[in-house]
Amino acid sequence: MFQSMINFDEIVINFLKDAPVLTGVDAQIVLYELYEIESGIYNHLNKIEKRPLSGVAFHDCEENTKTSILHTSIDQYAALGIREHFGMSLVEYLNLPQELCLKIIETCKDIIRKKSGIVDQIQQDLGKPIK
Repeated sequence: MFQSMINFDEIVINFLKDAPVLTGVDAQIVLYELYEIESGIYNHLNKIEKRPLSGVAFHDCEENTKTSILHTSIDQYAALGIREHFGMSLVEYLNLPQELCLKIIETCKDIIRKKSGIVDQIQQDLGKPIK
């Protein structure tokens, strides 16, 4: 977002050349502000826009739950029909050890492949003329 408008590398290099020696706390603040600029959370270099609570604001680019392993597991549970194949609820499935979940996923994929092959064969057989 902001990074396309700003030569971030040049700013950091110039800052490091001209910056006074920073205390640990000052260095943390500066690096945090650079992170916010780079990730598009808040442009601290824009003196016109004032957002005093930008440091505690939640930004869309910080959202990481949509790509979490939990979301992936829920999607797999639904897509692979784990309830239908193994008769377990989502909570039961999520409470299983990872290696068992991986085996269940593998088994469900095998079942789906076999069913798909059978359906393909039936469709081919239906398309053949009767003798």
